[in-house]
Amino acid sequence: MMVRQLALFFVLIFAVRNAAAQSAVSLPPDPSTLVPVTDSIARSTPMPHSPADILELASAMNGLDVPSTKPWHVKLTWDEFDEDGDNVHSGTLEEFYVNPRKYRRTYTGDTLNQTDVATESGLYRDGDQRWPGPVELQVRSEVLQPLSLALRDQRNIRLDKIDWRVGASKLPCVVLRRTDMTVSDNGLQKFCFDPGTVLLRYIKGRGWDETTCNNFVLFQDRYVPVDVEVTQAGKAFLKIHVEEVEPIAQAADSLFNPPTGSKGPIAGRISLPSATFGDYVLSRAISAFPRGVHGRVTVNIVVGKDGRVIQAEAVDGPAELRAAAVEAIRKYQFRPFLVLDQPVEVESSFFFEIH
Repeated sequence: MMVRQLALFFVLIFAVRNAAAQSAVSLPPDPSTLVPVTDSIARSTPMPHSPADILELASAMNGLDVPSTKPWHVKLTWDEFDEDGDNVHSGTLEEFYVNPRKYRRTYTGDTLNQTDVATESGLYRDGDQRWPGPVELQVRSEVLQPLSLALRDQRNIRLDKIDWRVGASKLPCVVLRRTDMTVSDNGLQKFCFDPGTVLLRYIKGRGWDETTCNNFVLFQDRYVPVDVEVTQAGKAFLKIHVEEVEPIAQAADSLFNPPTGSKGPIAGRISLPSATFGDYVLSRAISAFPRGVHGRVTVNIVVGKDGRVIQAEAVDGPAELRAAAVEAIRKYQFRPFLVLDQPVEVESSFFFEIH
């Protein structure tokens, strides 16, 4: 009975605020609407048995950027560190999200300052016109799409379950085993959870990236980590803190009007640096290069909407290596790059170092 009374009380507060502030964009921050995720709350959604079912349920319970969410507003800050532990870059990401074709996303910091506004007529961009780089994209995905890596194309992948020690704890994990090569358990991509639950605690990503998630709140029946830390080779790389997460009570139409002077709608082929687009590689075949020739070859490419290379040209490097480099890149398969949930053509450059 007490729970029902509290629920009615919060509904009443919501209604009063909504009526009293017609121009309000979102609810004022109210910590009482964010429930800390306790062990009992996490265990109320038990872990399924099969690895595929675990990932499916976990993807629906962790993060926010999934089709079934209601409109939300998030603001988070991050700090990036170099190998010496120095804070080299910092920034803020603020996003108002209704659906994949209606949102306002603002990056502010010392590396990127831009606002993207998605509307039914297209995507508009104010400020820096480049696409967010690997770090800016990672900051967003670590909090809002933490299982995106697991849900990508899983060719040559077999899902498996193992127990893995993370710090002082042993956690149940789903791992992505390669079927085309042998990789030790230590090198496998892993998604590890609180025992008996689908509360995502640890991710072993690509390369040396390791992510730990802490201080969860329950928001729209999903687990949102307030603090996320990413290390590379055991050293601090990113620290992310969620400052605000709240429902959008009444989104003013003006919020989703493109800023004056913004460019758009963005259409047609887009350009991405290799550092960003490299993360979209799904597969690459082993190619032969002429023996006894060394050097670096730059290949400019265009990737079609289906993720296949449709144009490739070697623009520098030893002449003896250029044809082989073009042949090699044409065997790559990419994950389609989406703009407003639709695939677009991408131009980029890739480099081959032949030793």
